[in-house]
Amino acid sequence: MPPQTFYAVLAALDAGAQSAADKGRSFERLVKAFLERDKAQQQRFTRVWLWNDWPGSAGQHDTGIDIVAE
Repeated sequence: MPPQTFYAVLAALDAGAQSAADKGRSFERLVKAFLERDKAQQQRFTRVWLWNDWPGSAGQHDTGIDIVAE
């Protein structure tokens, strides 16, 4: 697959989203993947979680925090 621009990736997320919430979750997963795979970010963070997957969330609902990085 050839590299895509950031705007092309966002457009694909928009096109595939069933709702605004779905679009938001897709964007959160995209950012998490970037933080885990980008060489510069890999040096800054040892772990990256979506809020619901973070052990410290204690089952609480997302109140504006979407990603936690260590």
